[in-house]
Amino acid sequence: MRFYRNIGEAHSPVYELQLPKVNYDPVDFDGIGTLYFGEFDGRCGIDMICAGENRGILLWGSRGITPTISFPAPDDSFEDCDSSRVRMSAHPPGGTWGGSAEPDGTFLPSDFLPGAYEMIYTFEDPDGCYTRNDTLLVRIVQCTSSASKDQGRVKQARISPNPADGSFSLGLQLARPGNVKISIVSLLGERFDLYSGFENRSDCFFTFARPKRLAPGFCFILIEVEGEWAAEKMIFR
Repeated sequence: MRFYRNIGEAHSPVYELQLPKVNYDPVDFDGIGTLYFGEFDGRCGIDMICAGENRGILLWGSRGITPTISFPAPDDSFEDCDSSRVRMSAHPPGGTWGGSAEPDGTFLPSDFLPGAYEMIYTFEDPDGCYTRNDTLLVRIVQCTSSASKDQGRVKQARISPNPADGSFSLGLQLARPGNVKISIVSLLGERFDLYSGFENRSDCFFTFARPKRLAPGFCFILIEVEGEWAAEKMIFR
């Protein structure tokens, strides 16, 4: 998974976010992008890279284990600070991700739903060598589970758009009956709920009209069945 941003090209709206080359006095990680993340084995694994000139920050975690954190020294003097660490939290409230070289935090995917979040990076050094706070505003638009695709409730999802009237059809194959929720999330963080109900069939078929307030462009169809998430990409013209 990576940070992505919309750089304004009409037919290719999502790109990997490559931060500009910077010197580290100070570092500016501010920007707007889209955060893709998914689950591994029922827990969340997240991989974020903010790359400067031959430097970067890599955070990742899975199965509830403390994220592994690695970042190069901003300058020669910082290399002497062995106790440096990085922390990250998300606002508005809904979950936090904290970690250092020692196990002291976990990250649970259920804490985050699609929407706008501010990720706050805190670089700390108890010895006083270096301290910095930077922020990056991101939008979480996708929460998928690799485990659910293989053995969970959502076995398959297919979308068939109808360009003539802007509607689309969604076919679901469920492993077993359950409560189904279907919604659309745009890259602007707008969410439109389309359906909520109990389905006792293994093969379900839905047809939805395009929400009137949904702007043209790239979006996700989010499917939730008994707490398990799946997502499909779609473009409205």
